[in-house]
Amino acid sequence: MKHRILAIALLVAAPGLLAAQTDPITIRLGPAPNQTLHGRTVQDMTMSIAPDPAAAAMLPIPATSIQMSMTIDTTATVGPADGAGHYESRMVCDNVSGTTTVNGKPAPFAMPTAAITGQAFTFFYDDAGRVIDVKAEGTLSDMMAAPIKQALSSAMASAPPITLTVGETVAVPTQMNLPVPAASGGSGMTVTGETRYTLVSITFDGADRIAHLKTAMTSTVNRDTRAEAGAPTMGADMRITSEGTSDVNVDRGIALHTEQRMTIDGTMRMAAPAGVTSTSMPEVPTMLMHGTATIKNDLAK
Repeated sequence: MKHRILAIALLVAAPGLLAAQTDPITIRLGPAPNQTLHGRTVQDMTMSIAPDPAAAAMLPIPATSIQMSMTIDTTATVGPADGAGHYESRMVCDNVSGTTTVNGKPAPFAMPTAAITGQAFTFFYDDAGRVIDVKAEGTLSDMMAAPIKQALSSAMASAPPITLTVGETVAVPTQMNLPVPAASGGSGMTVTGETRYTLVSITFDGADRIAHLKTAMTSTVNRDTRAEAGAPTMGADMRITSEGTSDVNVDRGIALHTEQRMTIDGTMRMAAPAGVTSTSMPEVPTMLMHGTATIKNDLAK
């Protein structure tokens, strides 16, 4: 009798469960206002740089392999929305640790974990929950702040809300101009591409809906530093592909877990200043880059 009642209950509930899985759902990738979040970001990267064997050059440069790992524990205080729906989130780096090796040996420079610990970043959101600006507080230099901002931005999200049914995929274009410090000035680093989100399933944590997403990103990065008179010109072209997963609490607007696995391929080039001959300044070969990186973000309950 009990089995029969259970079977009837399942038959009655099945249409509702099916509808919950197939109805469109809007997923906010950035945090919703008025909450405090404790998170951990772990980033691991390996990058190899070697001269292009096809490029003739007078200046020999040895191949280099760099490995970097960094763990950042953060507290983000998300404030209220204003009349236009805009709001801010102030994120403080509570604890930072990391290591860097060059060709398998400790790097000659130490990662400035002490300087980064206690550093605060403010993320500015529009009414759709999309990051429109990021500012670093304190005395941290732009060169030191840039990789930290990149790692934390993946935790805070920059894409607008997306609406999907289970099994559906949507592509969101990406276009950013990242300021890269350079004493001689330059046009910065431009990132263009798209990220594809696929809604795999929806589960429940109590009454809260948890959206499970697969992500795939393809983007290109271009930088061209227009040097001042007497300084060399530098440029870089990179292609970045990645795949990953994301678990989002739809009802609270919280990313519970995200993971991205990235592959980076590209070139770096440097040209002598105008009027400078190769005899007075050896020609630098085009450098080939290949790297992999993993960025994981987890929300502490």
